[in-house]
Amino acid sequence: MPKIPHLSIPFLSLATFSFFSLYKMSDSTNGAEVQPSKAVMYTSLQPLLYVEAPKAHDAVQFFKAAFDAEEVKRDVNPKRKADQEQPLLVSVELKIGSFSFLVADLTEDVPHEIKSVYKGSVIRLESEEVEAAVAKAVSAGAISTDEAAPADGERALCDGGVAKLKDPYGNLWIISAPRKLEPYDVQPQMVL
Repeated sequence: MPKIPHLSIPFLSLATFSFFSLYKMSDSTNGAEVQPSKAVMYTSLQPLLYVEAPKAHDAVQFFKAAFDAEEVKRDVNPKRKADQEQPLLVSVELKIGSFSFLVADLTEDVPHEIKSVYKGSVIRLESEEVEAAVAKAVSAGAISTDEAAPADGERALCDGGVAKLKDPYGNLWIISAPRKLEPYDVQPQMVL
């Protein structure tokens, strides 16, 4: 059975997040003492990839073909069903390995703040089979921006090869072998 790639975002763990304050803080506006807040538990993180409308449907098909994405849920824009052959997508939840993300059409209904900053995303996939993953994505329509290379120098964050792909929708995909962390690689940090 082929290994399912793992999707990760550098410097973020996609497990449950817990943010907390270790010390009492002073409010800079009135000097009042603020008690530490209760820990907040997050159960998931789902990046949202916008694609220029009406191409989200094609992007979903690309992610399925290139990365074996599994469609979990689909929400279409009901007011546009009659106007279009292919209804615009409010969001499609896709899953690659244990990670899920959303894909949506970037329409005039999307808030201006999102439209003004959106330039595509950078997504890192981990797989034991970097070359095979690159070949599959390229055959589905991705463009390889460099050959898979050993993990040295700037690529030392990975223990195996690393490759970059540009998908037809403006996103950069970095495919690398999983990094095997040694116990001394993860240092606890105090949050102030």
